[in-house]
Amino acid sequence: VRRLRFLVMPTLFPYLSTALALGLSTAWKAGVAAEVIGIPAGSLGEAIYDAKVYFDTPALFAVTLAVVLASAACTAALRGVLAWIEPLACGRAGRAGRIERATTAESPVGNAPATGTPAARNAEHRLCIERLSKAFGGAPILNGVTFTARTGEPICLMAPSGSGKTTLLRIIAGLETADDGFVVLGDPCDREPLPRVAMSFQDNRLADQASALANARIGLPAESPAWAEAPGLLQALGIGERQLAPAGTCSGGERRRIGLARALLAPHEILLLDEPFNGLDAATREHVAAIIRERERGRIVIMASHDKRDAELIGARIVHVGFR
Repeated sequence: VRRLRFLVMPTLFPYLSTALALGLSTAWKAGVAAEVIGIPAGSLGEAIYDAKVYFDTPALFAVTLAVVLASAACTAALRGVLAWIEPLACGRAGRAGRIERATTAESPVGNAPATGTPAARNAEHRLCIERLSKAFGGAPILNGVTFTARTGEPICLMAPSGSGKTTLLRIIAGLETADDGFVVLGDPCDREPLPRVAMSFQDNRLADQASALANARIGLPAESPAWAEAPGLLQALGIGERQLAPAGTCSGGERRRIGLARALLAPHEILLLDEPFNGLDAATREHVAAIIRERERGRIVIMASHDKRDAELIGARIVHVGFR
Protein backbone atom coordinates (compact mmCIF):
# COMPACT_ATOMS: atom_id res chain seq x y z
CA VAL A 1 0.00 0.00 0.00
CA ARG A 2 2.84 2.41 0.84
CA ARG A 3 4.61 1.66 -2.43
CA LEU A 4 1.36 2.28 -4.32
CA ARG A 5 0.64 5.52 -2.47
CA PHE A 6 4.07 7.12 -2.43
CA LEU A 7 5.65 5.77 -5.64
CA VAL A 8 3.02 4.63 -8.14
CA MET A 9 0.16 7.09 -7.52
CA PRO A 10 2.21 10.34 -7.74
CA THR A 11 3.36 9.19 -11.18
CA LEU A 12 0.00 7.80 -12.30
CA PHE A 13 -2.33 10.49 -10.92
CA PRO A 14 -1.63 13.29 -13.47
CA TYR A 15 -2.36 10.89 -16.34
CA LEU A 16 -5.43 9.53 -14.56
CA SER A 17 -6.73 13.06 -13.90
CA THR A 18 -6.25 14.10 -17.53
CA ALA A 19 -7.87 10.91 -18.83
CA LEU A 20 -10.93 11.36 -16.60
CA ALA A 21 -11.34 15.01 -17.64
CA LEU A 22 -11.03 14.14 -21.34
CA GLY A 23 -13.37 11.21 -20.90
CA LEU A 24 -16.03 13.37 -19.27
CA SER A 25 -15.74 16.03 -21.97
CA THR A 26 -15.95 13.41 -24.70
CA ALA A 27 -18.95 11.83 -22.98
CA TRP A 28 -20.91 15.07 -23.39
CA LYS A 29 -20.07 15.30 -27.09
CA ALA A 30 -20.75 11.62 -27.73
CA GLY A 31 -24.01 11.78 -25.78
CA VAL A 32 -25.30 14.78 -27.72
CA ALA A 33 -24.20 13.17 -31.01
CA ALA A 34 -26.19 10.07 -30.08
CA GLU A 35 -29.21 12.26 -29.33
CA VAL A 36 -28.90 13.89 -32.78
CA ILE A 37 -29.16 10.40 -34.30
CA GLY A 38 -31.89 9.06 -31.99
CA ILE A 39 -33.77 12.38 -31.59
CA PRO A 40 -35.27 11.72 -28.12
CA ALA A 41 -37.96 14.28 -27.26
CA GLY A 42 -36.76 17.33 -25.31
CA SER A 43 -33.07 16.54 -25.67
CA LEU A 44 -30.20 18.79 -26.72
CA GLY A 45 -29.69 16.51 -29.69
CA GLU A 46 -33.25 17.09 -30.85
CA ALA A 47 -32.72 20.86 -30.60
CA ILE A 48 -29.56 20.63 -32.71
CA TYR A 49 -31.34 18.40 -35.25
CA ASP A 50 -34.29 20.82 -35.53
CA ALA A 51 -31.93 23.80 -35.89
CA LYS A 52 -30.14 21.98 -38.72
CA VAL A 53 -33.35 21.03 -40.50
CA TYR A 54 -34.86 24.52 -40.28
CA PHE A 55 -31.57 26.37 -40.87
CA ASP A 56 -31.95 28.11 -37.49
CA THR A 57 -28.35 29.25 -37.10
CA PRO A 58 -28.80 31.24 -33.84
CA ALA A 59 -30.49 28.26 -32.20
CA LEU A 60 -27.74 25.93 -33.42
CA PHE A 61 -25.03 28.16 -31.91
CA ALA A 62 -27.02 28.60 -28.69
CA VAL A 63 -27.44 24.85 -28.13
CA THR A 64 -23.82 24.17 -29.06
CA LEU A 65 -22.68 26.82 -26.57
CA ALA A 66 -24.88 25.22 -23.90
CA VAL A 67 -23.23 21.84 -24.54
CA VAL A 68 -19.74 23.36 -24.35
CA LEU A 69 -20.51 25.23 -21.12
CA ALA A 70 -22.09 22.18 -19.49
CA SER A 71 -19.08 20.07 -20.47
CA ALA A 72 -16.65 22.71 -19.12
CA ALA A 73 -18.58 23.04 -15.84
CA CYS A 74 -18.62 19.28 -15.26
CA THR A 75 -14.91 19.02 -16.11
CA ALA A 76 -14.05 21.86 -13.70
CA ALA A 77 -16.07 20.18 -10.94
CA LEU A 78 -14.29 16.89 -11.61
CA ARG A 79 -10.87 18.57 -11.46
CA GLY A 80 -11.84 20.15 -8.14
CA VAL A 81 -12.75 16.75 -6.72
CA LEU A 82 -9.50 15.25 -8.04
CA ALA A 83 -7.48 18.10 -6.52
CA TRP A 84 -9.05 17.25 -3.16
CA ILE A 85 -8.38 13.52 -3.60
CA GLU A 86 -4.78 13.85 -4.87
CA PRO A 87 -3.04 14.56 -1.51
CA LEU A 88 -4.86 11.59 0.04
CA ALA A 89 -4.16 9.22 -2.85
CA CYS A 90 -0.55 10.27 -3.41
CA GLY A 91 0.56 10.64 0.19
CA ARG A 92 1.76 14.21 -0.29
CA ALA A 93 2.46 16.57 2.58
CA GLY A 94 0.15 19.42 3.46
CA ARG A 95 0.63 23.03 2.43
CA ALA A 96 3.01 23.63 5.32
CA GLY A 97 5.54 21.69 3.26
CA ARG A 98 6.62 19.45 6.13
CA ILE A 99 7.27 15.74 6.00
CA GLU A 100 7.14 14.44 9.54
CA ARG A 101 8.02 11.10 11.00
CA ALA A 102 4.99 9.15 12.16
CA THR A 103 3.84 9.81 15.71
CA THR A 104 3.92 6.76 17.93
CA ALA A 105 3.22 6.19 21.58
CA GLU A 106 6.72 4.83 22.03
CA SER A 107 9.95 5.39 20.17
CA PRO A 108 11.11 2.94 17.47
CA VAL A 109 14.34 2.84 19.48
CA GLY A 110 14.03 2.05 23.15
CA ASN A 111 11.78 4.62 24.85
CA ALA A 112 13.01 7.75 23.03
CA PRO A 113 10.25 9.74 21.30
CA ALA A 114 10.15 9.47 17.52
CA THR A 115 8.72 12.78 16.39
CA GLY A 116 10.31 16.17 15.85
CA THR A 117 9.40 19.54 17.38
CA PRO A 118 10.10 23.02 16.05
CA ALA A 119 12.41 23.75 18.96
CA ALA A 120 14.40 20.59 18.33
CA ARG A 121 14.69 21.28 14.62
CA ASN A 122 15.92 24.86 15.03
CA ALA A 123 18.57 24.10 17.67
CA GLU A 124 22.05 22.74 17.21
CA HIS A 125 21.76 18.99 17.58
CA ARG A 126 23.77 16.32 19.30
CA LEU A 127 22.64 12.78 18.49
CA CYS A 128 23.62 10.18 21.06
CA ILE A 129 23.67 6.47 20.24
CA GLU A 130 23.78 4.64 23.56
CA ARG A 131 24.57 0.91 24.00
CA LEU A 132 22.70 -0.05 20.83
CA SER A 133 22.30 -3.79 20.25
CA LYS A 134 20.50 -5.81 17.60
CA ALA A 135 20.29 -9.48 16.71
CA PHE A 136 18.56 -11.37 13.90
CA GLY A 137 17.54 -14.97 14.48
CA GLY A 138 19.64 -15.08 17.63
CA ALA A 139 22.80 -13.96 15.78
CA PRO A 140 24.13 -10.63 17.17
CA ILE A 141 24.69 -7.94 14.55
CA LEU A 142 25.24 -4.89 16.76
CA ASN A 143 26.52 -5.13 20.30
CA GLY A 144 26.61 -2.13 22.62
CA VAL A 145 27.28 0.51 19.93
CA THR A 146 27.89 3.93 21.49
CA PHE A 147 28.94 7.20 19.84
CA THR A 148 27.82 10.82 19.48
CA ALA A 149 27.16 12.73 16.25
CA ARG A 150 27.13 16.52 16.31
CA THR A 151 25.86 19.22 14.00
CA GLY A 152 28.49 20.16 11.42
CA GLU A 153 30.72 17.18 12.23
CA PRO A 154 30.05 14.35 9.74
CA ILE A 155 30.45 10.79 11.01
CA CYS A 156 31.60 7.84 8.91
CA LEU A 157 30.74 4.41 10.29
CA MET A 158 33.59 2.22 9.16
CA ALA A 159 33.33 -1.56 9.02
CA PRO A 160 33.58 -4.35 6.43
CA SER A 161 30.58 -5.15 4.24
CA GLY A 162 27.90 -7.19 5.98
CA SER A 163 28.82 -5.99 9.46
CA GLY A 164 25.59 -4.20 10.33
CA LYS A 165 26.18 -0.63 9.14
CA THR A 166 22.90 -0.53 7.23
CA THR A 167 21.03 -1.98 10.21
CA LEU A 168 22.40 0.78 12.44
CA LEU A 169 21.32 3.49 9.97
CA ARG A 170 17.86 1.94 9.71
CA ILE A 171 17.55 1.98 13.52
CA ILE A 172 18.48 5.67 13.62
CA ALA A 173 15.92 6.34 10.87
CA GLY A 174 13.23 4.47 12.80
CA LEU A 175 12.91 1.70 10.19
CA GLU A 176 14.21 -0.98 12.56
CA THR A 177 13.79 -1.46 16.30
CA ALA A 178 16.82 -2.00 18.49
CA ASP A 179 16.82 -4.87 20.97
CA ASP A 180 18.54 -2.67 23.54
CA GLY A 181 19.88 0.86 23.85
CA PHE A 182 18.67 4.27 22.70
CA VAL A 183 18.98 6.83 19.93
CA VAL A 184 18.33 10.20 21.58
CA LEU A 185 18.78 13.87 20.82
CA GLY A 186 20.89 15.82 23.31
CA ASP A 187 21.73 14.36 26.69
CA PRO A 188 20.62 10.72 27.13
CA CYS A 189 18.74 11.79 30.24
CA ASP A 190 16.75 14.45 28.37
CA ARG A 191 15.25 12.15 25.75
CA GLU A 192 14.36 15.02 23.41
CA PRO A 193 12.31 14.17 20.29
CA LEU A 194 14.34 13.22 17.23
CA PRO A 195 14.27 15.76 14.38
CA ARG A 196 13.41 14.84 10.80
CA VAL A 197 15.60 12.28 9.06
CA ALA A 198 16.41 11.85 5.35
CA MET A 199 18.17 8.72 4.11
CA SER A 200 19.94 7.67 0.94
CA PHE A 201 19.62 3.89 0.81
CA GLN A 202 22.22 1.45 -0.44
CA ASP A 203 19.72 0.26 -3.03
CA ASN A 204 18.44 3.33 -4.85
CA ARG A 205 14.71 2.50 -4.54
CA LEU A 206 13.60 4.41 -7.62
CA ALA A 207 10.31 4.26 -9.47
CA ASP A 208 11.69 3.13 -12.83
CA GLN A 209 8.66 4.27 -14.83
CA ALA A 210 8.96 7.84 -13.45
CA SER A 211 11.46 10.44 -14.61
CA ALA A 212 14.62 11.29 -12.70
CA LEU A 213 13.02 14.59 -11.72
CA ALA A 214 9.82 12.93 -10.49
CA ASN A 215 11.89 10.50 -8.39
CA ALA A 216 13.84 13.36 -6.81
CA ARG A 217 10.54 15.09 -5.94
CA ILE A 218 8.83 12.07 -4.36
CA GLY A 219 7.19 13.15 -1.11
CA LEU A 220 7.61 16.89 -1.75
CA PRO A 221 4.59 19.22 -1.95
CA ALA A 222 4.46 21.06 -5.27
CA GLU A 223 4.49 24.48 -3.57
CA SER A 224 7.61 23.80 -1.48
CA PRO A 225 10.99 25.46 -2.22
CA ALA A 226 12.59 22.01 -2.54
CA TRP A 227 10.19 21.16 -5.42
CA ALA A 228 11.43 24.18 -7.38
CA GLU A 229 15.03 23.47 -6.39
CA ALA A 230 15.02 19.88 -7.71
CA PRO A 231 15.94 20.61 -11.38
CA GLY A 232 18.88 22.77 -10.31
CA LEU A 233 20.19 20.13 -7.92
CA LEU A 234 19.98 17.42 -10.58
CA GLN A 235 21.82 19.75 -12.95
CA ALA A 236 24.54 20.28 -10.33
CA LEU A 237 24.81 16.52 -9.87
CA GLY A 238 25.36 16.06 -13.60
CA ILE A 239 21.92 14.70 -14.52
CA GLY A 240 20.52 17.85 -16.11
CA GLU A 241 20.13 16.37 -19.59
CA ARG A 242 18.61 13.16 -18.22
CA GLN A 243 16.23 14.55 -15.62
CA LEU A 244 13.13 13.96 -17.77
CA ALA A 245 14.22 10.47 -18.84
CA PRO A 246 12.63 7.47 -17.08
CA ALA A 247 14.80 6.37 -14.17
CA GLY A 248 14.78 2.83 -15.54
CA THR A 249 16.82 4.01 -18.55
CA CYS A 250 19.51 5.74 -16.44
CA SER A 251 22.92 4.25 -15.73
CA GLY A 252 23.93 2.95 -12.31
CA GLY A 253 25.84 6.12 -11.47
CA GLU A 254 22.95 8.33 -12.56
CA ARG A 255 20.51 6.30 -10.48
CA ARG A 256 22.81 6.67 -7.48
CA ARG A 257 22.80 10.44 -7.84
CA ILE A 258 19.01 10.53 -8.26
CA GLY A 259 18.66 8.72 -4.92
CA LEU A 260 21.08 11.16 -3.32
CA ALA A 261 19.16 14.13 -4.73
CA ARG A 262 15.92 12.81 -3.25
CA ALA A 263 17.51 12.54 0.20
CA LEU A 264 19.11 16.00 -0.04
CA LEU A 265 15.81 17.62 -1.07
CA ALA A 266 13.70 16.02 1.66
CA PRO A 267 13.19 18.25 4.74
CA HIS A 268 15.62 17.01 7.38
CA GLU A 269 18.00 17.81 10.18
CA ILE A 270 19.70 14.41 10.11
CA LEU A 271 21.06 12.93 6.87
CA LEU A 272 21.90 9.22 6.68
CA LEU A 273 24.02 8.01 3.75
CA ASP A 274 24.47 4.29 3.09
CA GLU A 275 27.44 3.75 0.75
CA PRO A 276 26.56 7.00 -1.09
CA PHE A 277 29.39 6.91 -3.64
CA ASN A 278 28.98 3.36 -4.94
CA GLY A 279 29.08 3.23 -8.74
CA LEU A 280 30.62 6.71 -9.12
CA ASP A 281 34.01 7.36 -10.68
CA ALA A 282 36.67 9.30 -8.76
CA ALA A 283 35.93 12.70 -10.31
CA THR A 284 32.18 12.35 -9.80
CA ARG A 285 32.70 11.23 -6.20
CA GLU A 286 34.65 14.38 -5.43
CA HIS A 287 32.05 16.57 -7.12
CA VAL A 288 29.10 14.93 -5.34
CA ALA A 289 30.93 15.00 -1.99
CA ALA A 290 31.53 18.74 -2.40
CA ILE A 291 27.79 19.29 -2.94
CA ILE A 292 26.98 17.24 0.18
CA ARG A 293 29.51 19.18 2.28
CA GLU A 294 28.12 22.51 1.10
CA ARG A 295 24.43 21.65 1.52
CA GLU A 296 24.66 19.82 4.83
CA ARG A 297 26.46 22.42 6.90
CA GLY A 298 24.58 22.82 10.14
CA ARG A 299 23.06 19.32 9.98
CA ILE A 300 23.98 15.95 11.40
CA VAL A 301 25.43 13.67 8.71
CA ILE A 302 26.11 9.97 9.34
CA MET A 303 27.56 7.91 6.50
CA ALA A 304 28.24 4.18 6.33
CA SER A 305 31.19 3.00 4.26
CA HIS A 306 34.07 0.55 4.18
CA ASP A 307 36.35 2.93 2.27
CA LYS A 308 38.37 5.56 4.17
CA ARG A 309 38.46 7.72 1.05
CA ASP A 310 34.72 8.27 1.33
CA ALA A 311 35.18 9.67 4.84
CA GLU A 312 37.92 12.00 3.60
CA LEU A 313 35.70 13.28 0.77
CA ILE A 314 33.11 14.73 3.16
CA GLY A 315 35.55 15.48 5.98
CA ALA A 316 33.99 12.89 8.27
CA ARG A 317 35.25 11.58 11.58
CA ILE A 318 35.67 7.82 11.37
CA VAL A 319 33.90 5.77 14.03
CA HIS A 320 34.75 2.09 14.36
CA VAL A 321 31.78 0.62 16.17
CA GLY A 322 31.29 -2.82 17.65
CA PHE A 323 30.01 -4.66 14.62
CA ARG A 324 30.04 -8.42 14.35
